[in-house]
Amino acid sequence: MFNDGKRLWFMIIVALSTLLGCGNSPDRSEGDSARIGTLSAALVATGSDGASYRFPAGTLLDVFSDSFTAVLPLNTDEDVASARLPVGVFQVAPLGATQLERTSNGTTTLVDATLLNVQPIALEIFENQVTSLELRFQVTDVSSVTFSVGSLRVALGVEVEHREFGRQVLTDATANVQQVTFSASATSAARQLLAVDVGTAAPLHLVFEPTSPWALEVTNTACVRGQLTSAQSSPQSLLSARFAEVVGAEGSYCITDYGSQDLAFLNVLATTTPVDQRSALPGADNLFFLVLDGTIDDVFDGVTLRQQELEQPHAFSGGHFTHRIVASRANEIIADLFASLDGDFELKP
Repeated sequence: MFNDGKRLWFMIIVALSTLLGCGNSPDRSEGDSARIGTLSAALVATGSDGASYRFPAGTLLDVFSDSFTAVLPLNTDEDVASARLPVGVFQVAPLGATQLERTSNGTTTLVDATLLNVQPIALEIFENQVTSLELRFQVTDVSSVTFSVGSLRVALGVEVEHREFGRQVLTDATANVQQVTFSASATSAARQLLAVDVGTAAPLHLVFEPTSPWALEVTNTACVRGQLTSAQSSPQSLLSARFAEVVGAEGSYCITDYGSQDLAFLNVLATTTPVDQRSALPGADNLFFLVLDGTIDDVFDGVTLRQQELEQPHAFSGGHFTHRIVASRANEIIADLFASLDGDFELKP
C-alpha cells in the first residue's frame, strides 16, 4: 500500500569487540602465524531523526571460513571496538539482528529493522590492515512532510526509511447524541433500523486506511485519501446499521491549520445501500455521509505536517459526529444524526 513512500536507508557501521572464545585456527606455518589484520568500526549510529541506534543485547555476529569460526557480540558498552583476525577471506552473518535499540530524549525503545546486505556477507582481512564491516539496516519511521508549491516532499535526512503517510488512522471516541431526525418520507422500517435515542452516549472505534500520500487539498488543509475499513460501536447494535452503510467506502482524513490549534476531520461518502437495508431505504440514489471532526494541538503550520506527533493517541475536544442519508434526486435528507464528540485520533506508522 505504500508504493509512494520514499525509501531512504539507515546504515550502521559495525565494530567488533574482543574476539570471544577460541576460533579454530587454520593450518599455517610458524612464519605465517603473525599474518593478521584488524576488523574495526563503530557500534553506534545517529539516525536522521536525531536518535541514536545500536544493537540490542544478545545480538551476535558469526564469522567463519573453511578453517576458522568465531561468534562475536554486537552489543557492548563501547562505541568503537576492533577484533584481530587471521589473514584470509571470511563470511559473516548477523544472528538475532531483527531489531535495533533507538534512544531519543533519554528514552530507549526497540524498533524493527531489516538487514539489507545480501547474505552471506563476504569480506577479506589483509595483513596489517584494517577492514571495516558495513552492515546496512532499514528501519521505518513516520516522517514530517513539507508541502511546497503544491507538491509533496519529504523533509528529512538520508538514513531512515520514512513513510509519507501512515498505515492506519484510528479514532476512539464517545459520541453524545444531540439530535436524531427523519424526513416525512422515511419509512417506518428505516426509523426502526436507524433508531438512536437523543442523550445516548455511544462509544465508537473507527479504522481508516490511507491509500495516498498527504497533499494540500485547499489552503492550509492537508489531506490523505483512503478507505474506512472498520467501524464499531458499543453495544455493537447501537450504530451498526449506520456504520454498515459506510464501511468500505472511500473518504479523506484531513488536518487544517488554525494557528495554536488545528482541526482534524474525517469525511466518508458511500453510494451503495446495503442489501439488507434496501427495503427500509428504497431508491437507488441514496448517499451516505459520515463526518467526524475535533480540535487538536498544533501539528500543522500550513506548510509542514509533523506526523510523528500523531503516532500516539492525540486527544481532540469540542468535536462533532454526523451521520446523514440523502436522497440525491429529491435533494432530501432522509435521516440525520448529530452528536458532540470527544476522544482521540492516532496515526499508526
